[in-house]
Amino acid sequence: MIAPLTLPAKSGILGAEPGLRSTHRGIKWFALMKRLIYCEAQRPVKEKPPRANHIAANISRRSFLRRGGLAIGGVALAAVANPGSAFAATIKRPRDLIGFTEYQTNLRGGRHANLITMRAATVRADSTRPRRLASELTRQPNTWTQFSGWSPDGRQAIIGSGWESPENGAWEEEHKTFRFTPEGWLYDTLLLNLASGKLA
Repeated sequence: MIAPLTLPAKSGILGAEPGLRSTHRGIKWFALMKRLIYCEAQRPVKEKPPRANHIAANISRRSFLRRGGLAIGGVALAAVANPGSAFAATIKRPRDLIGFTEYQTNLRGGRHANLITMRAATVRADSTRPRRLASELTRQPNTWTQFSGWSPDGRQAIIGSGWESPENGAWEEEHKTFRFTPEGWLYDTLLLNLASGKLA
């Protein structure tokens, strides 16, 4: 605790006793100094203005996004308004063929029941015109076809043709392995001319 400051004072002023008025002045002086110190400590600190390079970076980023959005929107509107423009003309549907083998995998009866559902097929790269190949090779029971590749000139498809007896399929299912015998398994490879549909 800070003791009040006592200063010599003249007696008889305003009827105050000796030393009382000086003590009162000391208290007022101490309160004034305390207020000044408190105000100095609570003075708000001014924020520094952002640097010039930050402002430039923000402006350039906004300008970039605004101009980029306008450019993309302009190109999209031009393509819609003029489908025959050079931009729209570059969008072409692909015509290349994709060869593949389709088959089921959810049939009961083990591997043999699903194996014989294999069929060689092609489809355009834009997913149009699906076509099964060499369907005549699957007219007999327990037969299937597989797409195996293309000829070097791309005009012929390499088709695998297989047959397996149900008895051989059951044996493989029981023993968890393959068994290739003339009585239970046959396989051949042929070339299919896509234009004429003839096998060779």
